[in-house]
Amino acid sequence: MIPQILLDYGLLGIITLTFLGSSIIPMPMLPVEGLVAAGYFMGINRIWLFVAVVISSSVGGYTTYVIGEMGTRFIERFDKEKVEKAKHYIAKWGVPYIMASSCFFFIPYDIVALVCGILRMDKLKFMVATIAGKVVRIGIVLMLLKIASG
Repeated sequence: MIPQILLDYGLLGIITLTFLGSSIIPMPMLPVEGLVAAGYFMGINRIWLFVAVVISSSVGGYTTYVIGEMGTRFIERFDKEKVEKAKHYIAKWGVPYIMASSCFFFIPYDIVALVCGILRMDKLKFMVATIAGKVVRIGIVLMLLKIASG
């Protein structure tokens, strides 16, 4: 079942929910894969859907980065163990870890983006890694949807 906001607002609704889902704004919603699937089955052009979701989710991640850059008081709402783990992996792996976190749902991207901001990681490196991961993630989802739907 497709949520009513997507039926009412289509691509604009997907853009909004993808942005919010990729930021640290606490909001229960479909994961990005669910939003992409909803847009796909609503008949939204796959190229527009791909571009919109990659951009909106990357901007959501950048918003979290900026919040982290503003100060550590936002870190209190996160599990300190997860934050320390993210710091460790960012220090050890850098850009590849950020790319992986934006690509694979099992690595908490919101925490990684926040920690990158706190650590004041180079913004260009952060965004390149974020966008690259999102491109891979959304590309895989759209390819699987195409295969599954014949």
